[in-house]
Amino acid sequence: ALELRPNYTYPQYRGKDVLLDDNILVSDLTENHFRELDEVDNQTGIIVGSPLYSEAQTNSVMSWSPLDRVERLRMLEWVHSRRGKRRAFWYRSHNRDFEPTSGIAPNPDDPGFHLLMVNSPIAGMSANVPFDIVVERNTGELLFYRVLAASIVANSQTALRLSPVSGAAWTLPELRRVSIMTCVRFDSDRVEISYTDGGGATVSMPIIEVPGS
Repeated sequence: ALELRPNYTYPQYRGKDVLLDDNILVSDLTENHFRELDEVDNQTGIIVGSPLYSEAQTNSVMSWSPLDRVERLRMLEWVHSRRGKRRAFWYRSHNRDFEPTSGIAPNPDDPGFHLLMVNSPIAGMSANVPFDIVVERNTGELLFYRVLAASIVANSQTALRLSPVSGAAWTLPELRRVSIMTCVRFDSDRVEISYTDGGGATVSMPIIEVPGS
């Protein structure tokens, strides 16, 4: 079978490729968060459910809608490069998940880490560290960080302790958005392509979180 190989390199974060394509809405948007259980029923008492994994998983759908043959080829190269379910990658939320209230710069009180202040703290966020984010600049530049600590400070703000220190210092007006990143893989080895006039197409692939990444 023909295997397409990209002639360019993808952005890398923690040893895995980062998918930066926009997720195109081609149907109802769904996202599921679940924890698989192993049920034990001895027929004499209460059915017991024991978690199979130490943390919950998330699954969703990634969709592309290339408008011409050039865009379609690039999309297909990405799909081929994942080898079905085999190769994990980083998928970014395309929401503004955090509202920054400061620029991003080295932390003067904690050398070796960056600091970012955000508004509207998420309940229980400190219990979910570490997690990963991408910070996008107005120019389109990106910085990838692992949030190692999240602590509420004055005026209902949350201080995010970021690693690694990239050397960049971006002011608040320069920040376009801050989004959560999740390590995922395709949840199917089968790809179906719906072609349209002019070389366009629609492709949707289920994705599932890779726990512990």
